[in-house]
Amino acid sequence: MDKKQALELKKRLLDLDKAINLVSRAVGTLDEHERDALGAEIGKLFDIANRRLLPYVYGQHPELRPSERGVICSTLRWSKVSLPASVPVDEIDQIIFEVVKPQWQKMAKVITGVLKTFREKALPIDDGEVIAARIVALAEAGHFDGVGDLRMWGHSEIRHKQTRPN
Repeated sequence: MDKKQALELKKRLLDLDKAINLVSRAVGTLDEHERDALGAEIGKLFDIANRRLLPYVYGQHPELRPSERGVICSTLRWSKVSLPASVPVDEIDQIIFEVVKPQWQKMAKVITGVLKTFREKALPIDDGEVIAARIVALAEAGHFDGVGDLRMWGHSEIRHKQTRPN
């Protein structure tokens, strides 16, 4: 393929990636059975677009590869969040601390796990951006170690703060 064709294909694949993310968010609002059934198929679409097709295009035209691939998913800051009165911050923090592990995990996985727990406990928060804003605030306060820009959920990782022996 020539460079013009590669650019067009790259553009369409990146558009597809955005669409897959939107569909994934919508599926996240469904009941557990439907989420499980559709989530696996959405994962396959993501893999095909991002792990097969885009690498193929970049293999043909390495100059089209972005220097740092990733999209900022949210710029929401915790100071701008308004919580429902029925949800204390301490309860959010407790759930986040339970979901974050000592091992590195993708930020997206942590957010998904927190949202799942919220649904199980019937907490009235179903917005990943709110959860991400709280995780970023906790990381900035020194509670978690982070790698990468935590606003890029699929391209950053987080874990419990590691203590170093004296």
